[in-house]
Amino acid sequence: MLSLVDDAEKVLTSKTDLNEFGRLLDYTWKLKRGISNRISTDSIDGLYAKGMAAGALGGKLLGAGGGGFLLVYCPYNVKHQVAHRLEAAGGQLMDWNFELRGAQSWICDEDRWDYRDIQVQMPDKEYTFHV
Repeated sequence: MLSLVDDAEKVLTSKTDLNEFGRLLDYTWKLKRGISNRISTDSIDGLYAKGMAAGALGGKLLGAGGGGFLLVYCPYNVKHQVAHRLEAAGGQLMDWNFELRGAQSWICDEDRWDYRDIQVQMPDKEYTFHV
């Protein structure tokens, strides 16, 4: 499975059709499911199957286990079908995107719920919004 990381990197960093990335996710999903029956749960397997039936090409479990987060990849033209099917099956949908600046983190303090002023640090300068 480790060698598949190189394959995924090639797909993501070249002009290869990104649908190949989805197919790689499905391939690794099947490999991991073959390792142990504790890799996933019946409800996650059901969501995965419904997403695939609606047009998703693959998926991956993310997080520390115990149900975590199911990421699915689908072509743009079927994303609404996949989203509808997963939501109807009890999935909670979240938008996401690649982050070009690397991992981002936030420091929370005791005033984190005080929304009078919101400060956002961008590469060019810091912006303050008065609410």
